[in-house]
Amino acid sequence: MVLTSVHAVPASLPSRGRPAYCVGPATAKAARDAGFRVIEGSGDLAGLKPLIAVSGLDLIHPHGRHVAGDSGVPGIVVYDQLEVPLNEAAQALLAGRTPVILPLFSPRAARLVAAEIGDAPAPLSVVALSEAVAQSWRSVAGDRGSMTIAAAPTAAATLDAIRPLLSGNIPDRDGLNRT
Repeated sequence: MVLTSVHAVPASLPSRGRPAYCVGPATAKAARDAGFRVIEGSGDLAGLKPLIAVSGLDLIHPHGRHVAGDSGVPGIVVYDQLEVPLNEAAQALLAGRTPVILPLFSPRAARLVAAEIGDAPAPLSVVALSEAVAQSWRSVAGDRGSMTIAAAPTAAATLDAIRPLLSGNIPDRDGLNRT
């Protein structure tokens, strides 16, 4: 198995100790908990592909309907991530002047959120899981909001990138840090 999301793990059972090439720590933990023998990548598909290439195994990639990249092995869609509009509370927050920290975890989510936010007046601090996520945001939103890219493509690194913003060192609408 090639597992690039925790959402694919339940569809990949039974594990029976089979190898699972996992994109990063969260997916690796889910696969390990499900009984797979885990080979863990560095957090993104680019870091996983060399491990897959040297495996010598016939692998399959259960994945979502929307994928960010090609794993290089045959794939099968096993889940979908449906587009959901921002709820009223999120819309109200973005319509205000209070700074908003916006974590983004996938290129698709970045494009969808950027399109829906448009030119809402709230000052934005965008925190992207990876450069690919940041590029997707910029492809729709341009330079809207300040941008921080996590040090590694993991949820933990994204949270680490958010912590300094919680201390009040949040850029204003012009992207300038004022504390």
